[in-house]
Amino acid sequence: WRERVKKLSAPFSNHPDIIDGTASLEVNTERKYFTSSEGASIVQNRTYAYLSIRGSIRADDGDIIPLHQTYFALRPSELPSEQTVLQDVEKMIAKLDQLRKAPVAEPYTGPAILYSRAAGVFFHEIFGHRVEGHRLKDKNDGQTFKSKLQEQVLPKSLSITFDPTLTQFNGQALNGHYQYDDEGIAGQKVKVVDNGILKTFLMSRTPIENLSASNGHAR
Repeated sequence: WRERVKKLSAPFSNHPDIIDGTASLEVNTERKYFTSSEGASIVQNRTYAYLSIRGSIRADDGDIIPLHQTYFALRPSELPSEQTVLQDVEKMIAKLDQLRKAPVAEPYTGPAILYSRAAGVFFHEIFGHRVEGHRLKDKNDGQTFKSKLQEQVLPKSLSITFDPTLTQFNGQALNGHYQYDDEGIAGQKVKVVDNGILKTFLMSRTPIENLSASNGHAR
């Protein structure tokens, strides 16, 4: 992997306008133990790998513009091929060159179309955290949906399911999956929104009004 990582970062050095270009590999093996006075005794093992490529360029107006891309897999052998990553490096270099010459965006208020990966993170932040039950007891946290059970909170065309036991989707390894949550409760597939209607919250063992039991989502 040392030699492969060097090869993946090499194309950056062929472009003098790029001020920083790197590739890196991180591999972790994690073992989590959980015991409780109720008699639970759980051990969970997880191995995962991150391959990252990063580049930055100085724009014509002096600003430094960074780009990065990360690949995730449960094992290093499951990461994309060397050829695939090298193609992505070349695409990144081309995009950095375009950004170097691009005009500065003007302030704007109005609709926005988000790139798929950015949209996923955006939705996670503005919706995912706000349906975590324990947060509804903290006045300093967002309580957007606290009184919205059985009400429409999204378009009727949308249903939202959280499944922490899912390890892959469409051939892509998923980060953050687990069999048991941080309180020793088996993770459960939970449909939080059904055709736009808010049905429940992601519950830990901390009860809230109308919901007293965990559904395996303590993190």
